[in-house]
Amino acid sequence: MECHVCEVRSSVGFCAECQQLLCETCGVPCDTCGKISCPEHVHETRSGKRLCKSCYDERRGKREQRKAAAAAKLDKQDGAAVADEAEAEGDALDEALAESAPVPIQPWQMSLYIAIAGLIIVLLMLVFPGLRRIPLGGTNYLPTTLVVMIFPILSCVWAGLGLYKDEYFRDRSKCFIGIGLSAAGAALAILAMVTDPAATAQSELEKFQNERQDLNQQELTDWREKAKEQFRQQP
Repeated sequence: MECHVCEVRSSVGFCAECQQLLCETCGVPCDTCGKISCPEHVHETRSGKRLCKSCYDERRGKREQRKAAAAAKLDKQDGAAVADEAEAEGDALDEALAESAPVPIQPWQMSLYIAIAGLIIVLLMLVFPGLRRIPLGGTNYLPTTLVVMIFPILSCVWAGLGLYKDEYFRDRSKCFIGIGLSAAGAALAILAMVTDPAATAQSELEKFQNERQDLNQQELTDWREKAKEQFRQQP
């Protein structure tokens, strides 16, 4: 459906106040809670922060409480000046608290970090073939690729979360970076499993043993004589 504001681009969310559909360009996320607002219902503070109506009302209510408390302690002549000073101090305190608050990690960042970790492990597998399998005892082993594939899967899950949630719509394009690296890591992991020298040698050994079982007694005798002849000819 089209955006209610520009009526050109497709909508990606809706205004938290009037519920009108908004596109990625016309929607304005709140700097405090992340909710999307249309241009008519977004409020901008003196410091440049853009807030939704609920966050703005909450901020204004706290400001009025500080002004009332300051005015109650002082006389009528000095009350207005002190209230303005309290308002300025409150704004500075709010800004300081907002800047010092820990910023939660975004889904596209988690997707990128996990994809990079998986890609590094796959590159190590390609450089060191011994890392391409996990011994399980005897001749049994587990291809490391099956374990490493967990990284691309987790990366795509986080990227999908960033693409699905409306509050992360401004960073949706960044989610495709993690998806691309995950696809590259998965392809290289499969390549490492297919080109594993140990797996190739084991496959050839099994093929050789199957061929020997299909030989009759005379063919087996001829094969042994041929193998002895080749061994004698070696320097």
